[in-house]
Amino acid sequence: MRFSYLLWFSMSVAGPVSGLEDNRTLHDVIHEERRYVLFNSRRLSGECLDICVDENEKSAPLVDAKTAPPTEPQDPVGMETQEPTDSPTGSPTVKITGSPTLSPSKNPTPSPTKNPTASPTSVPTASPVVGCTNIENLGRGFSEATSIVEGKLAFDEECYPSITSVPDWKFDDSVGVFAGLNYQGDKGAGVEGKLVVLGNLKVSNKGPENFVSVVEGTHVVPHPNTDCIIVGGDLKADTKVDVYNQEDGQTCNLIYAGDAKKLNKWNNDKNFPQHDENYNMDFYTQMKEVFKKKSEHWATLGGLLGADSGTSFEVVGDEDDFVFKCTNTDEIQVFNFVLKEDVKMLENEDSKTFKYSDECDDKTILINVHKPGDVKVTPRETFHMNNYNSPCLTQRILWNFPKASKVKITNENSEENSEFYGSILTGNEDGELVMAARGHSGRVIVAGTIRHDDNDSVFHSYPFKPPKALPDTPEICALKPTAGLDAGNPYY
Repeated sequence: MRFSYLLWFSMSVAGPVSGLEDNRTLHDVIHEERRYVLFNSRRLSGECLDICVDENEKSAPLVDAKTAPPTEPQDPVGMETQEPTDSPTGSPTVKITGSPTLSPSKNPTPSPTKNPTASPTSVPTASPVVGCTNIENLGRGFSEATSIVEGKLAFDEECYPSITSVPDWKFDDSVGVFAGLNYQGDKGAGVEGKLVVLGNLKVSNKGPENFVSVVEGTHVVPHPNTDCIIVGGDLKADTKVDVYNQEDGQTCNLIYAGDAKKLNKWNNDKNFPQHDENYNMDFYTQMKEVFKKKSEHWATLGGLLGADSGTSFEVVGDEDDFVFKCTNTDEIQVFNFVLKEDVKMLENEDSKTFKYSDECDDKTILINVHKPGDVKVTPRETFHMNNYNSPCLTQRILWNFPKASKVKITNENSEENSEFYGSILTGNEDGELVMAARGHSGRVIVAGTIRHDDNDSVFHSYPFKPPKALPDTPEICALKPTAGLDAGNPYY
């Protein structure tokens, strides 16, 4: 019975199946259905078994992937959708990317810009700040108040006091007056603050009688017992000179490296001038090069920082006020005197005042006088348009003379209070600044020689402390002095 059943079953499988249109046997049907089920189940995971392969392909020889030529790319049409679906499937796609990314982005942009910017910013940042920290503006030890005495603070109020004869002593160890060549005191009354002269310091018979501290001034002076007058060359005085001794016990160090004459003329509360031929002047000689480059660069400013956007100057009104007009937008206001007639306006003694428009409040003010040769400027009373004169305005102004061979601040204005307001920078190391005005308020940085030439003239100690730093270039930053505490830089 069992044998006859098996014989019948084998004949049924091998023979044609009734009801089918072709002559397929039951064996063929089962085989094809099994292949279909396995193919689709494995296809979901991207696999393929031998059963998926056509019978005719099983006999094809194996190919070495290292030596075989690349196959022709297949037409993807029909295998991939033309547009991505709204919601991707959880299973991976059948066909992987031919060249996947080697290292995917760690933090891809969540929402990239649809279209790239057509044009980059037309004007790059004017002033790189990296590496320029200690030489910002006029540099540490020249611009703002500093202290070189451990545990002692420098003047830290917002603005220096007005000029007075009643001292309320405050301290600032930064250099108030710097001469890259010589200081010649032909006529004058005093020099307030720290003085550094790379060359010779000479005081004539009618020269200034007070140095470091003065009778009328801000009374913001170097700390006692610090180096307050530093001379890289010779020292000479033909008249009695008081050094930092407006009160008993005030004293500081006067140091010179060259020769000296009439040392008994220097009255410094019995602190005799000290000779040190090896005194290290490296920091100051390096800063001289920085000042020259800054003067040259700042003279190129104007259109970028204000002039093309409305800054101007003119003489107006019944009083012939010389008015500097600032804009509302630029934090740095630049006024360039280039034309001959414009420079001529600066020396016009008939103008009664320098006035700065209301928009100049809280702005850095740079005034470039581009004329080479001799330049003359007549000082005037300096106000905001609302008629107040503030030390806060003074410490935001810098006058830059990059090319002049001689800058003379005149005494031709007979007004009693003809003070010249704002710090001064001259970049010509062969040039000369002649201070013939009754007084000056601000830093004085001269690459060449300073000549004091008015009987009543006083340099008053004020910082250059603008709200926005003037821009420098990487070339200037590279000139940053390398001298440290052991190489003549007390501000390092």
